[in-house]
Amino acid sequence: MQNIEDFRKNSINLFIDEILPVLKPFEEERLQVRKECIKNFVIFLVLLVISIIVLTGLYIVKVPDEYVPALHIWFSIDGFALLWFLSYPFFISKQFENSVKKKIMPVIFSKFLFFKWIDSSTFGADKKMTLRKKIESFKLFGHFEEIKYDDVFTGNYKNVKTSIYEVNTGEWINRRMVLIFLDLDYSISKTPVLVKKRGMSMFFKKLNVTTADLLKMQIYKENHLSFPGMKRVILEDVDFEEKFDAYSADQIEARCLFSAGFVDRFNKLAEAFNSSDIEASFVDNRILLALYVNKDMFKMANVFVPVFSFREYKTMIDEFSAVLGIIDELKLNK
Repeated sequence: MQNIEDFRKNSINLFIDEILPVLKPFEEERLQVRKECIKNFVIFLVLLVISIIVLTGLYIVKVPDEYVPALHIWFSIDGFALLWFLSYPFFISKQFENSVKKKIMPVIFSKFLFFKWIDSSTFGADKKMTLRKKIESFKLFGHFEEIKYDDVFTGNYKNVKTSIYEVNTGEWINRRMVLIFLDLDYSISKTPVLVKKRGMSMFFKKLNVTTADLLKMQIYKENHLSFPGMKRVILEDVDFEEKFDAYSADQIEARCLFSAGFVDRFNKLAEAFNSSDIEASFVDNRILLALYVNKDMFKMANVFVPVFSFREYKTMIDEFSAVLGIIDELKLNK
């Protein structure tokens, strides 16, 4: 059976033989877009300096009342221009990246080992509602006002069905997350297990509020102890304990699940996705891993990096390899 090492070797060969020839024609376009980005940013800086000089002058010199309306108009135009020249480079660079992605992803994942790419723009209302219900069934989050889907991948590795979704949630502010669903061919736990980032606990700790106090709070119970009979699990790994709170109705089963090997793979998954916040829910034979990220994931082009650079592609391979590593550890610890 093919493994992670085969996956990595196959991916490197695929980049050299199949992907590079498709990427190279985009280099000229990339250089043009980069030039446009730099030009607009320089104009923004010039306008900013002029604005600062004018504001400084107005602060020093008293402006006659008859010129005040004209100044208001000037400030409005100047503010709009500053906003335009600052945001336009981000817009055209994102447009270029998406253009490359749509043409490259089908090439990559037509021959990619274990994974296939799906264009999320094809998702209808029924598909989105089904996904929302699936997410909510794990009871890892509260209700999302809105979920926007970006990249979507599906796969099967060692009889474990895998789905990876890059999403934006409209809860208070947009947060970008990578949601990884694993459907195993065996039950991983008789009772659900939740792993929550200890961010909330650490926040209240500064206010001298203990975990015991938090458990008495109804809002904390609703968000963190969503399944009946759940209690906090004390795990053996001290470092893991400092970062996360684990909950389950079966203390022994939860401790067996979080073996040293699994904790190591769990941490490596967060490292591969450059995520400081990672949470998880284990329900029977299903797992949801949620990683909070601060950037657009699974990029295949960058305006300021040559298109034939291996960097963006390698990052994606490392991310997928970390997901396969979690599956390997679950299988090993079956």
